[in-house]
Amino acid sequence: MIRYYRLQNGIPVLCQDILEWSMWFEGNLQERIVEQTTAGDLFVSTVFLGLDHSYSEDGPPLIYETMVFNKAIDKSDDLLCQRYSTLGEAKFGHFAVLEQIGRKGTDACQSEWNAPPDGDTEAERQDPHGGLSDP
Repeated sequence: MIRYYRLQNGIPVLCQDILEWSMWFEGNLQERIVEQTTAGDLFVSTVFLGLDHSYSEDGPPLIYETMVFNKAIDKSDDLLCQRYSTLGEAKFGHFAVLEQIGRKGTDACQSEWNAPPDGDTEAERQDPHGGLSDP
């Protein structure tokens, strides 16, 4: 079963159904953007998806995503896609991608990436729900 989340004061909250999620999603573009950075021809975008991409009820949901696009190529193909469970992981991942791009340029997107550590703060590491709450 696919799980849907919206942000309430910056905290992911489980939606009752897809309609609740889609209405929130459509009206909150700016709130969904975590970070967006241009690095030469590359565009790095980290966003809150709200749609659990783990496709499993086991483990934490994957509701944040970093993608890298090459603006010089006239296609929408992404060079890299990484997903995260928490805002802290997403921010860490965004800046880790930028650091690798700074070192290796576009070749950075061809190498394997290290996943961010579980939890960005002590509170996130101790929260068994990954900072998520039910409505």
